[in-house]
Amino acid sequence: VARDVLPEALRQRGARVDVVEAYRTILPPESVERARRIFEHYPPTLAVFTSSSTVSNLFQLLPEPELRQYLGQIKIASIGPVTSRTLRQRGLTVDIEASRYTIPALVEAIQSALGKFRS
Repeated sequence: VARDVLPEALRQRGARVDVVEAYRTILPPESVERARRIFEHYPPTLAVFTSSSTVSNLFQLLPEPELRQYLGQIKIASIGPVTSRTLRQRGLTVDIEASRYTIPALVEAIQSALGKFRS
């Protein structure tokens, strides 16, 4: 489910690129009940998304209206513009977005935003 940005850029520079599947994303059956239990009994204050597939996977677990209700009550952080676009396509507001598309940058963005939300 990765984007084709890197393979395309390499091909444009004359490289021969073979894209192979390195892993599969699988949702364990117990994830549905675990997700529902978390949102109902231990509602988070922040949901962090590190890829568009994390957004899609969460939306596979719970009915969209139910999930939108849960996520509409909390802050949402995104690793970058592609993930943010996927969240917005699902009708959600992105409160925090990393300026560089790395986990350390996402953590920095969250730390910075937490101070603003507390004020």
